[in-house]
Amino acid sequence: MSQSGSERETPASARPEETAREREARVYVEWLDHTAGCKGACRLQGIDCHHAKRLREEYRAARKAVRAQRKTS
Repeated sequence: MSQSGSERETPASARPEETAREREARVYVEWLDHTAGCKGACRLQGIDCHHAKRLREEYRAARKAVRAQRKTS
């Protein structure tokens, strides 16, 4: 069930079958992996690394899509 890094970092645009909820979950897992890898060092030192920033922005967009989808349901 383990995924390779390249598989995990595939952009959602390359996965048309991925739902908004699946994208949200995938990005959250990527963020957790990053946080575990750097052990929070980038945040503890007051540095906002590029990867963490990208994941945060992608997660917020995915979360917004999930909320919009719930409103239309």
